[in-house]
Amino acid sequence: GTLAYTTGGTQATRRAAWVSREGLVTAVDSTWDPQGIIGSATLSPDGKAVAVALTREGRRDIWVKRLPAGPFSRLTFNDTSSGRPAWSADGRDVYYIADRSGSGVGPVYARRSDGTGNPRLLLRSDVDFGQVKASKDGRWLLLRSAPPPPASTDIFGLKAGDSTLVPLVASPATELYPALSPDGRWLAYSSDESGAFEVYVRPFPETAGAKWQVSTAGGSQPTWSSNGRELLYVNGKNDLISAQIPPGATFSVGAQRSLFSVAQFATVRGVPAYWLSPDDKRFLVLREGAAGQPGELIVAENWVQQLAGQGGK
Repeated sequence: GTLAYTTGGTQATRRAAWVSREGLVTAVDSTWDPQGIIGSATLSPDGKAVAVALTREGRRDIWVKRLPAGPFSRLTFNDTSSGRPAWSADGRDVYYIADRSGSGVGPVYARRSDGTGNPRLLLRSDVDFGQVKASKDGRWLLLRSAPPPPASTDIFGLKAGDSTLVPLVASPATELYPALSPDGRWLAYSSDESGAFEVYVRPFPETAGAKWQVSTAGGSQPTWSSNGRELLYVNGKNDLISAQIPPGATFSVGAQRSLFSVAQFATVRGVPAYWLSPDDKRFLVLREGAAGQPGELIVAENWVQQLAGQGGK
């Protein structure tokens, strides 16, 4: 008989890039070489460093790179994989998910971004998490739960210095991408409660008091501008949308416009595909770099006879 099989190829290398509000893409570092596969990344609050989940030789850890041309410095040395990094509000810590099962979810740990000290478990809980995000003032952590199917994901809050999870948006629907406004008044998130993912906003922390829908043609990955007067999100066509948020005692949505398409950039479900710079002028994204090497097709004729012949030697 004839046996055909392929050898393992290599994956493409993801590289960080800056994108202007007009959609102009420029490289962050022309010498960018993580020597592995980047799954997700996040920009530091001061815009001067990036934390990435980087897989090298089958092991995924959190690494930090100073921008633009600093080296990649390894941050985690755990027995389990580490992923989905996020920065503390002051940039001193990097939060990450300790992936115990290989499914991308688990407990949340913190490690000093300069590599000093030991990893710290942030919360003892029976609940696994798939995303963590700090409020701008550092008083709250937003966490997205990741229960086993068919249960849905919900959004919780954890106040600094506390150990009790506060349910913020918990329903039979799937809630993703929590984002708190800079003044701490409004919680944006994405939910499929209508049958399709849309972006909603609720008052914070008393989230049950009201709800507003921001997107109308699909919406996910909400992000606030530094002054809270703009809410960005990705619509159902993968366009990055800018929605103006007028100041006032209650929440309202002003004019909305499309900036550029994010379809060309790398995404990981449950993690934003873009990160806004502190000056609100550009976005950090990941894009596929050099194409990976395809596997080689091997065709072996009369492989049964060959195998039998080898066994008789």
